[in-house]
Amino acid sequence: MISTVDIELAISLLRAGQPLPPQLAELAANTLANHAKPSECFTFAYCDGGWMIGEAGNEVFHLTKKSGYRFIQTLLKNPNKAIHCTQVYHDCTLTPQDIEAIYFDADKARVNVQKRIKSALNDIPGLIGKHLRASIATGFNCGYYPHITPTWTLAH
Repeated sequence: MISTVDIELAISLLRAGQPLPPQLAELAANTLANHAKPSECFTFAYCDGGWMIGEAGNEVFHLTKKSGYRFIQTLLKNPNKAIHCTQVYHDCTLTPQDIEAIYFDADKARVNVQKRIKSALNDIPGLIGKHLRASIATGFNCGYYPHITPTWTLAH
């Protein structure tokens, strides 16, 4: 069973963009598998100059174009994976060598990604907004770490 100390450690590591130690990751995965909630169906798609974001069976929200939504979509396409902020900022098209070449720009990328994702998350209402705010970590490493396993419709 996972302890409160383990949970607090996992949360602080994820918020700092750090990977979980293997034994803690395995323990967390087993605990979540035993207590998983049913999957949800969410939409997060760019369409007609704006973003369609919503839950199956509920209202779909049409939100204005913001780069934060694109950053969030990048994380949703790579669940439970730490992605360096420079990759998020540059559309995840960078190789490890590219990251090293622009590492000096990492702090600028981190600040921009954090600010834009936070702004976008604050605009997303309902269950989907609550889910994303609880599941997205930003920092030098960013990630989407869902506590449920939703089914996503992602399009750009």
